[in-house]
Amino acid sequence: GLREFQGSWFMRVLRPDAESVTVIDLHDESRRFALNRIHDNGFFESNLRGVDGTLDYELEFKSYAGETWRT
Repeated sequence: GLREFQGSWFMRVLRPDAESVTVIDLHDESRRFALNRIHDNGFFESNLRGVDGTLDYELEFKSYAGETWRT
């Protein structure tokens, strides 16, 4: 989820079945943040520059089979 650390906001997600994860700003869907896979077990993380704790978002997942879904 969305977390603050030393004045910056980060997103962390554990999703072993996802090849990629993207954060989508629900107020401006052109504003997207790709998360970096930082561990082979499906742990993704990224610094969301310009974001604060009020971000309304959905996560978009892409599977290894090419399927996409949002939550």
